[in-house]
Amino acid sequence: MEIVNSNPTYNILENGNPLRSIKEVSSEFLTQIKQQNFNTVRIGVLQKNLNAIEFWKSLGFKFYANSTWRGKGVDCFEKHLM
Repeated sequence: MEIVNSNPTYNILENGNPLRSIKEVSSEFLTQIKQQNFNTVRIGVLQKNLNAIEFWKSLGFKFYANSTWRGKGVDCFEKHLM
């Protein structure tokens, strides 16, 4: 999967704007996942990363479990793509 480029110079060349909106990034990300025939996306976010948790929730990801990674608390989220 191609990673969304957040380099401001590249973004200006691509779309005339140095920033990408959450809508653009999420749309591109989820479209690429769907094209690979995945029905569900699961992610883990460090519990202390409140901005990331809110970001993923804003994209429709729902909490489903707690876990740990390298001794740190992780909240697990998923989104069904249907």
